[in-house]
Amino acid sequence: MYADILVIVIDASDPEHEQKLEVTEQVLCELGAAGKPTLYVFNKCDLVMGTLPCVGGRDAEHQTHISALTGEGYEAFAEMLEGMIHAGKTRVTFVIPNAKQWALNTLYRMATVEDVEYGADAVRVTAVVDAKVRGMLREFDPDAPAKKQDWE
Repeated sequence: MYADILVIVIDASDPEHEQKLEVTEQVLCELGAAGKPTLYVFNKCDLVMGTLPCVGGRDAEHQTHISALTGEGYEAFAEMLEGMIHAGKTRVTFVIPNAKQWALNTLYRMATVEDVEYGADAVRVTAVVDAKVRGMLREFDPDAPAKKQDWE
């Protein structure tokens, strides 16, 4: 399952980048995509003399600067995108008995599976999951807090 994140790439060297960004955001609004978490990526930063542009007044914490030509900024871009995708999620190692492999399919459909180790009796799966998926697969989570009884 992938997060609903918009990535807007802006030509930082274009003197009209602010106006073009406004048009892009208007179109996204008309398409019903307004209000989604957005990562603003300023490209061609190697061509900018002086202060790098930014998205003042918008989601300022989710912006980064890169150069596709030199590769500068790609590591920060990847980290920021991964952080946005995994926001509100946790890394969990599930232990799934071989007789209940349907749970592994659920993880592949609804989470980010990072590692799978097949054993004689069970599969150990490390995945990044949201609260819903973790709750659905609680029985396979050895670190899950004890489930409260109805009377508690």
